[in-house]
Amino acid sequence: MKKLVASAVLAAVSLAAWAQPTTKTEEVEIVIDGSKVVIESGDLAQLSELDLNGMIEEITRYSVKIQTERKALLAKVAKAETEGDISAEQAEEMREMIEERTEENVEMLAEVMESWGEAQSARMEAWEEQYEMQMEAWEEQYEAQAEQGNFNVPPLPPLPPLPPAPANDEDSTEAGSRIIISDKGIEIKEGKDGDEPFALRFNTEEENDTTENDGPSDENKKISSHEGYTDWSLGFNTMLAGGSDFINDGPQELNFFRSNEWNIGFGGKQRIGSPYSKFYFRYGGEFSFHDFKLIDENVMMPTDSNIVFREDTVNKIGSSKYKIAYFNIPIMFQLDFSEVGDMDESFTVGVGGYVGVRLNAKRLLEYETANFNHVEEKVKDDFFTQQFRYGLMAQVGFDSFKITAKYDLNNYFKEGKGPDYQMASITIGWVL
Repeated sequence: MKKLVASAVLAAVSLAAWAQPTTKTEEVEIVIDGSKVVIESGDLAQLSELDLNGMIEEITRYSVKIQTERKALLAKVAKAETEGDISAEQAEEMREMIEERTEENVEMLAEVMESWGEAQSARMEAWEEQYEMQMEAWEEQYEAQAEQGNFNVPPLPPLPPLPPAPANDEDSTEAGSRIIISDKGIEIKEGKDGDEPFALRFNTEEENDTTENDGPSDENKKISSHEGYTDWSLGFNTMLAGGSDFINDGPQELNFFRSNEWNIGFGGKQRIGSPYSKFYFRYGGEFSFHDFKLIDENVMMPTDSNIVFREDTVNKIGSSKYKIAYFNIPIMFQLDFSEVGDMDESFTVGVGGYVGVRLNAKRLLEYETANFNHVEEKVKDDFFTQQFRYGLMAQVGFDSFKITAKYDLNNYFKEGKGPDYQMASITIGWVL
């Protein structure tokens, strides 16, 4: 019961996570014969003050603005080229610059989410450790009462508050760049201190080609075949011996309800075929974080040549777990039964795969020695794990709610360096 309660509470509290992005303010100014097109970035410091839902909404809004401004800038360059204001060579160079800015935007969003993910992982780890200590004290109190014949269950300890969100110590910097196209050719002036410019937030003034009397324009009638997304999920993961068997005994056995996974990702969804097609291709990037909790007194021990799991007969183990984090690239073919022009607003089902690269791995141990000294160990190492992973995934959902299952096809440990294990998981999440 204690394990179920702790897992459920951990899943619920993760909704209150805080972000920790970096901060920059920059702008790019494109001048075509005196007519300016300005792209400027926003201050992301406020994201550190948002909860998880607010952060996802902001990242989604920025992603949509990036794509919207990209299309608008490309359209302006095409118009200038058609009207003869710039040459074909100048137009092509400007298109390349716009595409480069867009790529830099996406990379910056990835850095923001990676920073947030590391901060979230550290905070939830501290919270989990504190709650584990409270639950262990509660269990010891119950056992002491039971030994005295008192089987009344003492009240559960209150949930500890989440640690405060880490402060953002990085100061804002300013930089800018001017791209000038005229009779003298193309001139690029770098920003302050030679910083390369990028764009995240664009001008708030939006062009409106319609009026109340004129009705919707032809552009508004077009049905988009592409849409960006941000998603997050959490759930449980485990190891399968030989790719199919659950580990039910021995020092390698895992506590399933305490072996958790959570992910945050972003990407795009492209319709395949006509505007009435229900087939889509989904792609993106994803950060995933995995915890594996061993039961009883069992520990994972690295040697000079391999990894072994064994029972610690010397120390009293309080907590024994190993962790790993990846950056993954998932792709999926999906059936989406939403209305024409909509995506992820009805029943969806998809299958696909993923590849990933290991970001870090570590082992955490808490134990008491024979001299009653309390010891906490946190060791970072690769622990003979594979640098890369690849596997299959399937997803089913309705509206933005999704259930996703994943299965690694390659071994978790390097060949001959550890048990023949493959990782598998099931998570619930939302797509925005």
